[in-house]
Amino acid sequence: MDTSSFSPVIIPASTRATRLGVHATCALLAAALTACATPRSAQTAAAAAIPASASIASTAPTPVEPVPQAPLAAAATFDAAWTTIRDQHFDATLNGVDWIAVREELRDRAVQAESEEALREVLDDMLSRLGQSHFAIIPHEAVRAKTAATAAVETVRAPSGLAPQSRGVDAIVSNETPADAAAADGAGAPGILGLDVVVLGSSAVVTHVASDSPASREGVTPGWVVETVRGVPVSDAIAPMQVALQNASLSQSNEVRKLRYELAALASSMLHARVDDAIRVGFLLPDGSRVVRDLRAVPASLGVTQFGNLPPMAVEVEQARMSWTSAPEMGTPATSIGVLRFNIWMPAASQALDQSIDALRDCDGIVLDLRANPGGVGAMAMGLAGHFLKKPRSLGTMTMRDTALEFKTNPRRVTSSGEVTKPYARPLAILVDSRSASTSEVFAGGMQSLKRARVFGEVTAGMALPAHAVELPNGDVLMHAIANFTRSDGTVLEGIGVIPDDAVTVDLASIQASTSGDPVLDAACEWIAACSNAARASTTAAVSNP
Repeated sequence: MDTSSFSPVIIPASTRATRLGVHATCALLAAALTACATPRSAQTAAAAAIPASASIASTAPTPVEPVPQAPLAAAATFDAAWTTIRDQHFDATLNGVDWIAVREELRDRAVQAESEEALREVLDDMLSRLGQSHFAIIPHEAVRAKTAATAAVETVRAPSGLAPQSRGVDAIVSNETPADAAAADGAGAPGILGLDVVVLGSSAVVTHVASDSPASREGVTPGWVVETVRGVPVSDAIAPMQVALQNASLSQSNEVRKLRYELAALASSMLHARVDDAIRVGFLLPDGSRVVRDLRAVPASLGVTQFGNLPPMAVEVEQARMSWTSAPEMGTPATSIGVLRFNIWMPAASQALDQSIDALRDCDGIVLDLRANPGGVGAMAMGLAGHFLKKPRSLGTMTMRDTALEFKTNPRRVTSSGEVTKPYARPLAILVDSRSASTSEVFAGGMQSLKRARVFGEVTAGMALPAHAVELPNGDVLMHAIANFTRSDGTVLEGIGVIPDDAVTVDLASIQASTSGDPVLDAACEWIAACSNAARASTTAAVSNP
């Protein structure tokens, strides 16, 4: 099956550990996005940071013996990957790489590979020569990890507080509790703990805790520092990645961008878990005390989905309302702000996103939080943008070798319940960070170019190439870029990323001092409140001077 998307590669922790061939390496290196192969030097360094006596939860993967690789199968797999890229890369010059010379150099190594892992190393080497994102080998173990629930039907659940609505014969919609959902999705499916953690310097800091999640029920709050996961010191995982980044020669090379992304996502990847897995996490609190919490993963609110040849993915959509007052001492009225956060651009999230925006239409402004969102199905960006644009506009153009496709938005004039409406016209803020990639960059960059949204946070990953995922003869899946993407203003995102309108530096002190526990969200709320207050003042002036 040939699957077209902007989707990055998401490799479950257990499978990534198998690829690295080191027991419990999943706790250290399983980055949620793998737009291209992790440099082997970084893998080796991080693996070496794991103490042999590290206490790992029983859910850690069991070491797997290398699977022998038949020469004929290895040759066929290498040839299929090499030929696919030669024929389908969007640039006929393959980014200036002598592709025939690459084949002559690496094919014999592939044929002589004695295991699946050894073959993947050769393929990773080949893909790295292109120096671009969205080239990767997904092990067949990850692709075949489909749960019984996702194999039968894509499961979609209504977002919290909203009534379920039918979405047709391709989905099931329910108001199941997490306990009910566990029975549907089954233990072993990708689960969630309900917290986001980022690497800040040499520390890993909690920056977000979802309401009614395992983390929130254990009292975890933004500003807590994660010191250990499954007994492994987080600092031991961070250090070798930082060394590898410092040793990289070209500051803007694809390898360096990839290392930066994986370092930023490292702490979150350590907390990957399956439903019912319990992970012991050690925290350092702001007052200097230390606590240990056992966090047990629960099913994602929208269940698990699998798109084409990609591995199964948990889908989460969070919706909240905030009442924000910029200057209470001056009697400034509160501003109503809707906040919408989701973890991946997959069709399973579409209905929940539509319903959430409909529920927030009366707010003075809306914040879309795309931090740590690695991308997904590119076409979804056009649909979501239609909620905020009254006319069809272009987010940009996807350029393939022989054709081009414009990403034209589709204005929403009917709500998810069938009522006539108009696109939302009040202020829109978009939050991004260095883990925002692919479709998240297409959406944020496109809306920024159209001047319909203001972007807050950090420069994004700069990994924004549309890609296909095709199965190779050995069962692994080749993710390969098939197009470039250019914003409507003519700028490219690959290798550059989306540069925020308001850059917000996040550190431990700013998180702990923040009104909401989130300094980036605070900045966005201040801007929306200022816009709302200015609109009120303008209306008052118009009424006073008819």
